[in-house]
Amino acid sequence: MARIIWTETGLSDLRAHTEFIRKGSPKNAAMVNRRIREATRLLKKLPELGSIVPEFDDYTLRELIVFSYRIIYEVRKEDCYIMFVVHGSRDLMRYFGLQNNPNEVA
Repeated sequence: MARIIWTETGLSDLRAHTEFIRKGSPKNAAMVNRRIREATRLLKKLPELGSIVPEFDDYTLRELIVFSYRIIYEVRKEDCYIMFVVHGSRDLMRYFGLQNNPNEVA
């Protein structure tokens, strides 16, 4: 059985999203937070449940989608490290500072 390990960044992301939602609806904030945590608990039995993050094409970097959020985690042996919780509207390449230089020719 895999261990689920939340990184500091992953927890910080979850808290920030929960607080943002709480401003408009405490009930929805609690529900989103609960559903994200429930989804990550599924990884205990199925660490490779999520799909490969298409932006990175790395089989160890996977994601679960819950509502509008991408839970990005890394599989290391049997452990799952919850790395980030990112809103689905975010451009991951830009978010991580990996976008191509517009002046470069492909």
